[in-house]
Amino acid sequence: VVTNGSTVTVTDKDDDLPRKITFSKVNLAGEEIAGAKIQIFRGEKVAGSPVAEWTSKANQSHVLDLTPGVYTFHEEAAPTGYLAVTDITFQVNYDGTVTVVNASGNQVEFKDGKLVVTDQTEPENPNLPNTGSESGQAALAAGLALLALGAGLVATKRRKED
Repeated sequence: VVTNGSTVTVTDKDDDLPRKITFSKVNLAGEEIAGAKIQIFRGEKVAGSPVAEWTSKANQSHVLDLTPGVYTFHEEAAPTGYLAVTDITFQVNYDGTVTVVNASGNQVEFKDGKLVVTDQTEPENPNLPNTGSESGQAALAAGLALLALGAGLVATKRRKED
């Protein structure tokens, strides 16, 4: 508030105090999972040192104090059996809410005061036929050996007849 004689000027300014932001790393069933190595970077890309990093714990969210601005959620390593999410850009708003700027194809939402990131399970490798395997080469070699043996027997028989 600034007073100048009979004029009063009020300036409403957003503060840059940290907001409590809760992060939740869940599976498709919505259960918080352990083992995700997570880093938070200030800005729209993973560069420099992270402003925070932690490993997720089962049935437990993680709370950070972040000032308003744009950040990147980076999963350095996924829990066993899950795929790591690609980088997610989000904005901490002055009212303490979070807006997802770029989900990069991930399942992420700000719900009930939490930024919830869902991990996808790692696909199982199906049993594929062994095309080009060494067992095919062994069969080819055996066939060629039999062909050579047959040709040798024919040549020996012709020599005896002559």
